[in-house]
Amino acid sequence: MDEEIKAQLIPIIEGAKNGLAVVVETLQEQAPLPVKEILWWESIQSAIWFFGSIIIVVVLCCNWSKAKQTWITGTATWDENSPPCFAVPCIAIVCGWIVCPIITACHITWLQILIAPRLFLLEYVAKWF
Repeated sequence: MDEEIKAQLIPIIEGAKNGLAVVVETLQEQAPLPVKEILWWESIQSAIWFFGSIIIVVVLCCNWSKAKQTWITGTATWDENSPPCFAVPCIAIVCGWIVCPIITACHITWLQILIAPRLFLLEYVAKWF
């Protein structure tokens, strides 16, 4: 009885072994492409957020200097029907100064990929488990 079972199991085990060898070979050939795409996607997305927030900070600095100049020269108007022209830019600038550094600090993945791509991939895979 044991010999019969062994005779039946040996072809099944050999087929599974050959199938696994084919799967491993295919994965070794195909794996670099998705890894490269993941690295590109994450780094480009992170860089867009990072540099976009830096551009916003530069624009806010320019607006702040314009608003300050308006206030200093006395061209600001305080009509009852419209909000003060100095208050609205100040509120926008203060909100921008709070939000943009947070965005900049949270999106430095591009730098991590540039410095240590393997470490990023390990963290990326660990995030899914």
